[in-house]
Amino acid sequence: MAYKKKGSRAWRKSVFHIRKLYHHITCIRRNFIHQVTTKIAETQGYIFGEDLKIKEMTESASGTLENPGTDVARKRGLNRAIQRQGWGLFDVFLGYKSAWKGRIYRHVNPAYSSQTCRRCKHLSSKSRERGSTTFRCQRCDFVDDADINAAHNIEEAGLALIAYESGQHYSLRNHLDET
Repeated sequence: MAYKKKGSRAWRKSVFHIRKLYHHITCIRRNFIHQVTTKIAETQGYIFGEDLKIKEMTESASGTLENPGTDVARKRGLNRAIQRQGWGLFDVFLGYKSAWKGRIYRHVNPAYSSQTCRRCKHLSSKSRERGSTTFRCQRCDFVDDADINAAHNIEEAGLALIAYESGQHYSLRNHLDET
């Protein structure tokens, strides 16, 4: 398109082909999300996800005339990447498919889930260094993959939420004894 005269027949033809390619990519992504969410809804009894505020996460960082934003181009790139991944679509698909299959799907507040030790429950921002994929507890020296540690914390918070909704007391020890 960059080498064509804007508005010409060749330019319009290029626009058509590019739109067709992006539509094809969107269909592939949507199909993949359908397949993954179907598999999750069919195989899992309880499904917990982070309660992400995607709309707020992808707001513009441009600011105002009086108070202009910083790193606007970087934020714009991050926003596009988040939107192209289809997080919101994944959440919608998983929500209705888990309901169809009779599964329990809940959103859990993800605050501090990646900074809390799943063993001793110690919370420290130093346990997970910025950019690192390793979690190392500052109190009990427990070492694990940071994402796996956070997933366990989210699972425990989700089980506690379900127990609260049903009027029962939840304890991780009770849950481990049952399984």
